[in-house]
Amino acid sequence: MTRLTPILITLFCFIVTPVFTRHIVGGDIKYTCVSSNSDQQTTTFAVSFTMYRDVLGGGANYDLNAQFGIYRKSPGGSDWTFVQAVVANPTNIANIPLNDPCVTVPPNIRTERGSYNFNVTLPWGENIYQIAYQRCCRNNTINNIFNPGTTGAVFSVEITPEAIRNCNNSPVFKKLPPIILCNNRPIMFDHGTTDMEGDSVVYEFCNPLSSGGNMPGDDCFSIVPAPFKCLPPYPEVSFVPPYTSFQPMGGNPIVNINASTGMITGTPNVQGQYVVGICIREYRNGKLLTSTRRDFQFNVLNCNGITFDQNYLLCENDSLRINEVTYTQPGTYTQNFITESGCDSVVVIKINPLKNSESLITKTICFPENYTFFEMILTQSGIYSKILENSAGCDSTVILKLLVNQPTENSLSFSLCDGEILEINGESYSQSGVYTQKLVNSNGCDSILTLIIRTGTSLTSRQYYSLCNAGSFEVNNVVYNSPGVFVQNLNSQSGCDSTLIVNILPCQQDIIYDFQLCDAKTPQQGMNYEEFVPRYLSSLSCGTISASNIEREQPQENKHSCTLGHESSLSMCVSVSNTCIPEEATQKPVVFGFRASPVSGSYIKWNHLVFHHNAPLNYNWINGATGPNNYPTKIRIRIYKNDALVFAQQDIPTNNTWKKEKLDLYENPDYVLQEGDSVRVELLPYCTVGNTSTVSVWDVDNLSLFFSCEEKENRIIGGKLLTNVDSDELFTIKRYQGNKVLKLETTDNFFLFPKNDPLKNYIITGLSHQEPSKEVSTFDLVLIQKHILGIETFSNPFQFIAADVNRDGKINSADLVIMRKVILGVYENFPDNTSWRLIPRTSVFETQHPLKWSDEMLILPGYENLQEIDFIPIKTGDVSGALNIEFSKSE
Repeated sequence: MTRLTPILITLFCFIVTPVFTRHIVGGDIKYTCVSSNSDQQTTTFAVSFTMYRDVLGGGANYDLNAQFGIYRKSPGGSDWTFVQAVVANPTNIANIPLNDPCVTVPPNIRTERGSYNFNVTLPWGENIYQIAYQRCCRNNTINNIFNPGTTGAVFSVEITPEAIRNCNNSPVFKKLPPIILCNNRPIMFDHGTTDMEGDSVVYEFCNPLSSGGNMPGDDCFSIVPAPFKCLPPYPEVSFVPPYTSFQPMGGNPIVNINASTGMITGTPNVQGQYVVGICIREYRNGKLLTSTRRDFQFNVLNCNGITFDQNYLLCENDSLRINEVTYTQPGTYTQNFITESGCDSVVVIKINPLKNSESLITKTICFPENYTFFEMILTQSGIYSKILENSAGCDSTVILKLLVNQPTENSLSFSLCDGEILEINGESYSQSGVYTQKLVNSNGCDSILTLIIRTGTSLTSRQYYSLCNAGSFEVNNVVYNSPGVFVQNLNSQSGCDSTLIVNILPCQQDIIYDFQLCDAKTPQQGMNYEEFVPRYLSSLSCGTISASNIEREQPQENKHSCTLGHESSLSMCVSVSNTCIPEEATQKPVVFGFRASPVSGSYIKWNHLVFHHNAPLNYNWINGATGPNNYPTKIRIRIYKNDALVFAQQDIPTNNTWKKEKLDLYENPDYVLQEGDSVRVELLPYCTVGNTSTVSVWDVDNLSLFFSCEEKENRIIGGKLLTNVDSDELFTIKRYQGNKVLKLETTDNFFLFPKNDPLKNYIITGLSHQEPSKEVSTFDLVLIQKHILGIETFSNPFQFIAADVNRDGKINSADLVIMRKVILGVYENFPDNTSWRLIPRTSVFETQHPLKWSDEMLILPGYENLQEIDFIPIKTGDVSGALNIEFSKSE
């Protein structure tokens, strides 16, 4: 039974004594939440009713012991049920001042307001509650309704179940409506509300309600109707045509209210008194919380003040600010203002449009010429504009169409990979970007060569797919349905060649623990796990896997038994911990492990861990007992590699029938196994369901391991410098592929380029620019001069390389001149040579004369690694040092 909390006043034990001296002007109701009681499921609200009355009209006074009826109805219903009446007395009675100097207030208008305040406690549920106050009568002089002097008023609020449960606060009107409106004067009154919770509020003009009359007694036609006799719904007042509830005052334009903001606008144009009903509805998340209405009387009078016109001109796309108001469109507008006498007046603003002007300039230039357009210096074709002011004060737009004869263009695109450098037309580039080189075309304009350079890395990536997961896979429009390693040559976004290695893993079960040897028929046999040995179903071509037996620490306390397994086989049945926190488990995990031994150049990949497990409702031991099982609800899996935790997953749900558990490991590098790697796997059942059974077990069967083999592929190009020069000498080794260069600097006489495309040609060269005068002396000049004169020719072929300092393929006096200037410091470097030249070992003796030996080593396409590309460093000018180089082709 729903019970309403009693009000702290004994109901129906009072006498109402109305005083018939004044008339009702209007009223409204609001409520605020005091508290909610979730135990009793009730909410207490503080209700405040404000009544406005005409002090001088004679009639309705503020009632002592005024009765406020509380009613309820079910959602969608139409019948209201009386619940109780609350008694309250008026407070805060005060006059509403009318001190507008621009309004001559008639002697029969004087308005007063007073408040009734009380608390009411409403129960939670599905019912809608209404609080209503009924009273007669209204002013006889009201113009827009029939029989106003004998028509009473009802002020009410409806509170929905959502508002009661959520301890809602009703919206509160921001302002008291103006008692007096000026005839033929626009109004803009904010009749909006504020809401403590930020709920949305909808406003509308609505029909005021009527109850009571001028009859004696306490029925629905009396001055003060009794709440328990006069129940909602209440009749609406009857409007005198052409007035309606939605157009209660007429006007030109018609007085109306904005549904979203509550702003009342329009221009009343007939003097008189008008009763207006304003209804509001409060919503939260689309659900209605509160419905209430304010009932008020407006007096339309002729007011003092002036009205005049002002004319303005407005340019296109401009704005005009008049008396702090901004206008952007031509038209007729009105503004209210205060005259010097302090009265409201109206200015009619008429805004007429003006056109903007426009002029066009066309200009052609040749790049890189520029054109000055006002303050702008332009070098690009385009349309430019400048806004000036014409004689009318509007925008005068000057438009320039500038055509820049673009240079003839040619573009080349390059992709630099792995730190390569692009050398073209004597310029070097190493960064991504767009670069230009200027030329001159037949028209005399610059022609631009655009170099579009992208940098990136040649990538080798792998993708793994397991035939245990699907029968075939499509990768880049290629379908694979058999195991193997497949290579796809791709091109990355940076333009670098990339390789995708597709590993299709076999679904081959290599090791299984099938538990067919489970033997725990006696307590002694249940004290160990020795019968659970691995069974090797296949062997790997790339190495071996040595697996351990299944075990548990302290097998005497962590026992096992045998039960019916998956597909009627035998399975292992183990004890379970009750705790749901695996770190606090008292039973030890089931453990097994293995060690990998791959052959050289390969590694073993662990692809899958698969097993079946069951948390049966009843345990059923082979040749043993059976009964209800306090089964585990979760398992945890942990995997350790070389004693380091690499995988942990807990809270894996169990099932009361056999469930397959499969871990796909092949994409995780932790499961790439090299020589000596060891793996340990722990399976821990825990968190029993919590029934009364004293047996808690978990079944596991067909624990299987899947592996595959992989080989590493990578072409390496490297070598050494066959010399004993100082270790601090910095040599630069270059790898060319077309116009792309990759540089490597070394001081230890070894070099290595690890990533090379086996399908491309490469050229390897070497040099050094450090300390050109080092090891060069006048003695070397003497040796060269003797060779030129034929007194003592060179005996070592490397002396020719050292003596040809200008690299013209000849040994003559020009070489002597350059060497003298280097020795004296006139030249900081050899003008046409490097400080060191590196001669490939394969070039030696391949031609008849050393001056024709090549500085380059050509690497042809191939898959084999090349790590014996050797160079012989020759110091330019050090002829005496070259004499001592001992080297033969057989080395």
